[in-house]
This record gives sequence, structure tokens and C-alpha cells, in this order.
Amino acid sequence: MRSLLSELSERVTVLEENYQKLNNKMKDLYNGAFVEMLLDSIVDEPQEEKIKYNANAFIALMTNEANENIMNYFFNTLSELTVLDVDILCLYSHIAEIDWDDIQQKYGVEWDHIQIVKEKLVRLGLLYRKNDRLRDNNIDEIVEYMIKVDSDSKKSKPQGVKFPHSVKKIGRSESYGITNLGVSFLKCIGKEESNLIK
Repeated sequence: MRSLLSELSERVTVLEENYQKLNNKMKDLYNGAFVEMLLDSIVDEPQEEKIKYNANAFIALMTNEANENIMNYFFNTLSELTVLDVDILCLYSHIAEIDWDDIQQKYGVEWDHIQIVKEKLVRLGLLYRKNDRLRDNNIDEIVEYMIKVDSDSKKSKPQGVKFPHSVKKIGRSESYGITNLGVSFLKCIGKEESNLIK
């Protein structure tokens, strides 16, 4: 609790500015339900650094557009993540000053563990598999091709349809990219270009 109060007091000016912009209904939510969500999210938090992320999210989400679903999503997602997970997500946003080797040394993890974290980030919607997107694009192109072939075959004089060159071979290794939600998440918890990982 002391850590949270310290984090909020360091940002008291921004907190007050955001709070003053709220309508009365939102002020009531931030004074009640939303602050309870914040407190619930930190009460059993074993990683001290994540308390700063919770405080940053609370302040960043302090707008008239916030709602219970958004607040729950951010605090629940953050509770599922570790500092390692956040650092790996940062690597995909190109804001980190560390690389994969640094991650392995800092946390003492093997590459297999990093792969598990990446899949966890995919499940949470913060990363995407590039091969999945490529596969989806290929399916769309092939369906469009098949429709053209079917249409062409019904003509009295079929012209033939060229197979689309935009269908790409899918690589064997998995690669990932950060989603828009992942970028928003990092901004919300205070991990952005002005706040690089140290």
C-alpha cells in the first residue's frame, strides 16, 4: 500500500488534472468502484514494480470514456503478467534498451520459457503470430481465386484464371508482432519511449 501511495503522490499533479476533467458520475466511479479495483489488484502483488504499472494505468485511464469493463481488463491483465512478461512485450514495441540475451541473463530463463511467455501474450491479445495473419491472408486469396475459377468455368469460353502471386509460403519458425492493444497497454502502464526499461 505504501508503494502505491508513493507512486500516486509522485504523479499527484497529473492525477488532479485528470480528475478535474471528469464528470460527476465518473468522479463517483473513481472514488468508489475504480479505486477498489486498483486496491484489489495490488493487495497481494508480489512484484513491487507492477504496483507502479497499476498506478500508471489508474491515472492513464482516468477519463470520461472509462468504464468498468476497461478498468477490469487492464487490472486483470496486469495481474496475469509478470515483470518478465512486460519486458518481453516491450521488446516487440521497440522501446526496450535490452535484447533477448539481456532478458535471459536478467531473469535466468531459457528460450523455451520465453516462448511460453510469448504464447501467453498472444492469448491475452497483446501479441499476434505473424504466421497466423499470413495464413489468413493466404486463405482469403485462395477463396477469391476459387470464386474466380468457378465463375470462369461457367463461361462458354473459359479464359483461365492465374493463381494469385500474393499467396506467400508460411515459414516454419514462429514470429510475433505487437497488437494495437499491446501498444495501448504499454502506454497505459507507463512503458513508452520516454520511459525505457532500465
